[in-house]
Amino acid sequence: MPGTKALARRAAPVQEGRMKVALIVLWTLAAGVGLFLLVRARIVRATEALTREAARERLPPPDAPPDRPDGA
Repeated sequence: MPGTKALARRAAPVQEGRMKVALIVLWTLAAGVGLFLLVRARIVRATEALTREAARERLPPPDAPPDRPDGA
């Protein structure tokens, strides 16, 4: 069929343009996922540090006298 070659020639730039768009979308998605993971890791580290700090403040120092049960 002579018409199919002409159709293929006209469709090639369209397919090439779609491929570029698909690559841009995929790279943008990958960058977004990477940024999400980076920010998530920083939040997790900050939360763990705050939790450790709060736990340290809650515990009495090792050289502190024990609390009296009568409240005096």
